[in-house]
Amino acid sequence: MLEPDDPTLQQMALVAETRARAWRLMARVVEGPTSDLVARLRDGRFIDEVREVSRWAGEDNPLAMQEPAMRTLVDRSRHSTPGEDLAALEADWGRVLDGDGHPFGQQFADFAARCEQEAAAWRDGDHERAKELRMGQYTQLRDTIEPMIDWCVRLKRTSRRYAGWVLARVVAAHLSVESGRDVVALLPA
Repeated sequence: MLEPDDPTLQQMALVAETRARAWRLMARVVEGPTSDLVARLRDGRFIDEVREVSRWAGEDNPLAMQEPAMRTLVDRSRHSTPGEDLAALEADWGRVLDGDGHPFGQQFADFAARCEQEAAAWRDGDHERAKELRMGQYTQLRDTIEPMIDWCVRLKRTSRRYAGWVLARVVAAHLSVESGRDVVALLPA
């Protein structure tokens, strides 16, 4: 069996590190709205963050395809205050959570940690361990994704403002990239 060369190992490590950052970004989203998240949504920094963590997947990846909606969100922010946007997102989360607290934040952070372990294995040249870790991530996501999809569907369906709708699509797009399923297509129109 061919051993990957050092540039390939380093590239795989970089992808795993970037995927870890994507999971951490999504964890901050699902944990609930904050004034910082609202500010980043309103001024476009969130677009830059999403672009940075999804670049490895190419231009046709589902996260990149959410950029026009995120840009529209930036444009629409001129018609509301940050406080109004935060209150609307908090209300959206309140309708979706059903008293369950902030779903998946810790689970998403755990996926990020596993991606970091994978990156370390690639960097150390242990490609068998790295592949094993990646397969473990895929298997765990496959086995736990349904409630995540349901959360995205409920957020998209019940959001009363555009920001909640966009965030539901962004999280669904991230799940699409990670799972290989078209989660975005499962969201209501």
